Amino acid sequence: MSTISMLEMKTLIAESLGTPANNQNAATALAGTEFLAEGKGGRFVTARLLPTLSPKGKLQAELGCSEDGCTETHVREQSDWHQSMLCRTHAAAKKVKLTDDQKAARKLAKAQAIVDAAKQAQAS
Repeated sequence: MSTISMLEMKTLIAESLGTPANNQNAATALAGTEFLAEGKGGRFVTARLLPTLSPKGKLQAELGCSEDGCTETHVREQSDWHQSMLCRTHAAAKKVKLTDDQKAARKLAKAQAIVDAAKQAQAS
């Protein structure tokens, strides 16, 4: 089975749903379907629709993590798929307050990456 886009996944869900009260129809019909969840900044993670609904009765999927090398997964409801690019471990790490020195180091690293990309573009 190939991986589809999040838009294609939402279209399939709408076709399988019937009415909002019938979320289980879509969960059952599309269980295991893999799709790419797209977040801000063009980041993508692979997701897989689960056969069971959340405690709130919503469709849910198991999503990967967008951090390089991370193999953790996390389960989120459909309304959160577009904003859930990080596993719980990396999401918690992002919430840590940075010192002024750490902020400056990150800005410097971003600026250096832009300079390096510009140099590489010029060289090609």
